[in-house]
Amino acid sequence: MIYENPGREASPCQFILVPNQSLRWNDVRRIIAVMTAVALTIGLAFCYVGLTLVLPFSGLEVLALAAALYYCQRRGAVREVLKVGDREVVIESGRRRPERVRTFPRAWVRVSLCKAAVDWHPSRLVLGAHGRELEVGGFLTEDERQDLARRLKRVLQIS
Repeated sequence: MIYENPGREASPCQFILVPNQSLRWNDVRRIIAVMTAVALTIGLAFCYVGLTLVLPFSGLEVLALAAALYYCQRRGAVREVLKVGDREVVIESGRRRPERVRTFPRAWVRVSLCKAAVDWHPSRLVLGAHGRELEVGGFLTEDERQDLARRLKRVLQIS
């Protein structure tokens, strides 16, 4: 998803890129709690019948599910902020605060939408200047990536 925060004039302009995420942390906790209850019930039932090894393996299943959901939630919390100022373009990325910051001089920034080598792979939106390049919006859909490329080109040409 792309949120555009234009300034009073054409610049500075700010784009906030966030991945589409259908679950919130509270929903993930509920899913894990329900799956734990189901797995514990099944494991205890089998343990009562005499198959004691089912209980630890059902616990491992819930642990694997929790780890996978945690990983997905953590990846979905990444944000990229593109700030187009009068003199430079700043790209900040991270979860709660900027963990990586890259700057490019505005006058020299190239915006290119590179096609993938394989047809069914998504394209790459690359910002670059002076031999340095940085891919932005890797988590965006193809339409969102193309829309962002158009917007960035439009904003960078306004001087």
